[in-house]
Amino acid sequence: MLAETRRQRAADVVDALQTFALPLDFRGTAFQTAVRTALLAIPYGATRSDAEIARAVGAAGAPTGFAGGLARERHRPGLEGAGIFALAPPV
Repeated sequence: MLAETRRQRAADVVDALQTFALPLDFRGTAFQTAVRTALLAIPYGATRSDAEIARAVGAAGAPTGFAGGLARERHRPGLEGAGIFALAPPV
């Protein structure tokens, strides 16, 4: 299995492979399954931001999937993109 993974990864690096064909075990919560489904739907060569994936998974607009809990999740968007130094106390 490891040799096949290496072979497919090497082919991907030189753009000779557009689809991986490895047996994967996708057990997990409903949320984890929804995230994997959203990730697997991204076309070859395309990208999606974390925010786009979050919108796809939590399409109703409700905060989802943050380990810090929903109360903290509601405040997180204001912190994202602020940069680590914006949160640090002045020296």
